[in-house]
Amino acid sequence: MCSDLCGNFLFIYSQVSNQNLEHLDYQFHYQAALELLRVSKKEVRIFPIPCREGKLHEYATKLLSDLKTQGFFGQITQVEYEVARGGNLMLRLMRENA
Repeated sequence: MCSDLCGNFLFIYSQVSNQNLEHLDYQFHYQAALELLRVSKKEVRIFPIPCREGKLHEYATKLLSDLKTQGFFGQITQVEYEVARGGNLMLRLMRENA
C-alpha cells in the first residue's frame, strides 16, 4: 500500500500541469527517495512508475543514477498488472551492501 501511494504521489502528480505543483520537482523526488530509504530496513518499492507514449518518467532513470552515487542500488521492473495504461513499472531501491 505504501508503495502505491508513493508512486502515485511522486511520479503521477509531478506530471500534472496547471495545479500549482512546481514544488514537486526532481529535487523533491530525490529527497523523498532518500527518506524512504532511510526508514526502510531492506528495500523501497515505488509503484507505479508511469510510462507515457512509450517513455519512462524522466525522473526515474535520473534517480537510479543519482542514488547509485550515494551507495544505493536500483532497478526498474515490470509487474504483472497495470493500474492504468502504461502503469506496470515499479522502481526498486535498496542499499548496495544489503
